[in-house]
Amino acid sequence: MAIHNWPLLAKLLSIIAHRRLNHVYRAAFCLDGSEDNLVVVVFGNDEYSSNDRCHHDVESFRQALTETGNDELGFSVSPDGESWVLLTRPDLARNETYPAKVFQLEMLKASLDDFVEGKSNPFLPPLRPMKSPAFSQSSE
Repeated sequence: MAIHNWPLLAKLLSIIAHRRLNHVYRAAFCLDGSEDNLVVVVFGNDEYSSNDRCHHDVESFRQALTETGNDELGFSVSPDGESWVLLTRPDLARNETYPAKVFQLEMLKASLDDFVEGKSNPFLPPLRPMKSPAFSQSSE
């Protein structure tokens, strides 16, 4: 059995997210896609340490993931505090049937999609302002 240092990997990925992926607001991808070791990386370049709203949204999302049967493997913030990385794994062993496992994965996928798009809390406006036609036109 391989032993992983997930917090260290999260730290390294937070540095990469900040230095190489700073043009990406938020994203999620599978680090390892096998059913036995499904690891999902979620990251953001949204001023985690300096933006209270972002900090609250990320912390709420982390808690919601844990409450819905996902294990947090690691979490880290880049040295400047602006980028963050979360490593998570769904606990599929708690489901006895294949449809239950599929349902849990679909719920995880939906919550990741919503969070990456800034829809994690329907009662708050999006973190990233939507483009307004009034502001995108050049003034003459």
